[in-house]
Parts: sequence; C-alpha cells; structure tokens
Amino acid sequence: MAVMEVILKAVDKITPTLNQVKSQTGNVTKFMNDNWLKVGAAASAVALGAETLYKKRAPLLEASRQLAASLDMTEGAVRDMAIEVSNVTFPLESVFNIMETGRQQGIKSAEELKKYATFWDTVGDATGENADALAASSSALRAVGIAAGEESEKLDKSFGYIMRETTGDIGEFIRFLEKCGPELREMGMSVEDTAGIMGALEHEMGMTAMVARMEFRQAVNEADGDMGKLYETLGLTEEQVKKYQDQVSESGGVI
Repeated sequence: MAVMEVILKAVDKITPTLNQVKSQTGNVTKFMNDNWLKVGAAASAVALGAETLYKKRAPLLEASRQLAASLDMTEGAVRDMAIEVSNVTFPLESVFNIMETGRQQGIKSAEELKKYATFWDTVGDATGENADALAASSSALRAVGIAAGEESEKLDKSFGYIMRETTGDIGEFIRFLEKCGPELREMGMSVEDTAGIMGALEHEMGMTAMVARMEFRQAVNEADGDMGKLYETLGLTEEQVKKYQDQVSESGGVI
C-alpha cells in the first residue's frame, strides 16, 4: 500500500473527530488551518507505522501463500495453523520459516508440517540453539537416510544423548552428519550408532567434542567401509562402542 494511500485512509479515520470539533467550534476549516501541522504529523506517523508493519509482515504473507498453494489450503487456514503452533518462545516468524523449510524439503501434509515445526522448536528450547537455523541445516539428515518429517521418531534418542552425555551440541552434530553422511550410510551406521561412538571417544579416549568429530571423520574416510578398521583407527573395541550405543538407546524423551 502506497504511503499516500495510507495517509488518505488515516485522514478518513479522523474525519469523525473533526466533525465533532466542528460541532464544538463551528469552524472546522479554521481548526485545520490552525492545526494542520499537527494533523499532518499524526497522519504521517500512522502512514509510516502502517508501511513499516506491512514490510515486516510481507514475508509472512508470502510464506502463507506458498504454504497454502502447496497444501491446497486457504491462506487463512494456513495462518490459523501457524498461530496454533506458535507460542511465547516460538514466534510466528519462526513458525513460518520452519514450515517453509519443511515444505522445501518435501513435506506436503499440514499435520506433518506442524509436527516438523514443533519438533525443531522443542529442540531449540531444550538446547538453547536457534530453531530456525537447526531446521535449515536439517537437510543434511537426508544424507543419513532420514527424510523430512521423520526427525521426531528417528532423532529423539541420539539428540537426547548428544545433549545430555557429551560436550557437543546438536547443531555441530548435524553438521558432522552432513560431512560424513554418505560414508556412514555405506558402512550401515545409523545416527544412533554415530552418537554412541562420539560418546565413546569423549568418555573412553578423553577427547573434546570437537576433537572427537575430527578424529571420527578421519577414521571414517580411512576405513573404506570396514567397521573393524574404523574401531581400530579410533582405538576403541566393539564392546566399548556397544556400551555407549546402549546408552543412546536409553536416551529417548530427554529432549
């Protein structure tokens, strides 16, 4: 909406007030002449506020349009859905951002998008990390065979373990999976298996999370798909690894 149009609408809004002034003073023209600067400033402020609000909300309107077209829903229904998911710590901007990320990654169901947004909001709240950024980086999870919309079922345990039992954070873990995903899939390792090895390197070998990721990545590259060679390179036994992988299996619900 153009600024001038907003100003005209603002003037329309104050017409009843001006008429009231006229009934009291008998001369609205004189009032306008005497007070035009004040009226103009007020109208301009309203216009500027409306313009600023429009610019701020434009991305949300565009996101709701795209989601509505993708889901075969009305824009109003999409906005109602976003409002339902949002809360004090999960503003509408983030809801739309994450739902749009899910849409771009192939989620076509309204219920699945709600679950997707809620999952990343929950992870963000639990870890203190930015939910929008976590969701944006989640495309890396495709490399380890986790499709968009499957996160809450397939990542609950591994994310819970990384958060509670290691010095790393979820964002760093996702980026590690992005770099090593194809090799891990080739070796038949799941995300939970990977989290267990990260824990073993920290607790058995005394490594920090950053060093553990570097050593793990190098070992994966050198293993050529051989799990025995991977364990040997890392200095771990199969029994040690299983101990921590069992702990991962017990970490459901932590997030």
